Amino acid sequence: SSVPLLPKHICDTVLMDFDALKEVQSGLGTAAVIVMDKYTDPIKAIGRLSYFYKHESCGQCTPCREGTTWLFNMMKRMEAGRTEKARNQYARPNHASD
Repeated sequence: SSVPLLPKHICDTVLMDFDALKEVQSGLGTAAVIVMDKYTDPIKAIGRLSYFYKHESCGQCTPCREGTTWLFNMMKRMEAGRTEKARNQYARPNHASD
């Protein structure tokens, strides 16, 4: 949940290791893989993940305490369609349109 999304056509051929995923502008993160079908709304999925991180953050460091709440609120605005187009380009993964 901490690396850019990859479309199926890249996942079909890429080796799931750190170097190969770096070459396709993604990464392995904690080595967990989340698989979503084409009917999954990535904005809603990232919103749900951001809620989990916001809820589970201990709140001791500023990036987590402030950042997880900021991310969750941003994803809720995106889900409701209340964002500017310029902001959306930073929240959507590079490969989302593939």
